[in-house]
Amino acid sequence: MDEKLIALLLAGLHRDQNRLDKHLQVLAGAYMLQRRQLPVVLTLGIAKNGDRAKGYATHAWLRCGGIILTGEGGHEIYQPLSTFSSSP
Repeated sequence: MDEKLIALLLAGLHRDQNRLDKHLQVLAGAYMLQRRQLPVVLTLGIAKNGDRAKGYATHAWLRCGGIILTGEGGHEIYQPLSTFSSSP
């Protein structure tokens, strides 16, 4: 897994355990899919209505074959920042 991806996912998450757990779930899922040589698309997003004073809300979701496997709930309100993909 790319170190930059891990750094982006974990940046600023130390104060929000629930969000951290969800981001780690996406990373674990991506790793498992890659090991099985399945196509993976991991997207990192930031809330479209982010408030700098309060910090940005981040979200990550994982797709395989066009199906969102984890992080689907509410992903529409996030602006994608980066997308990481791998294919067999």
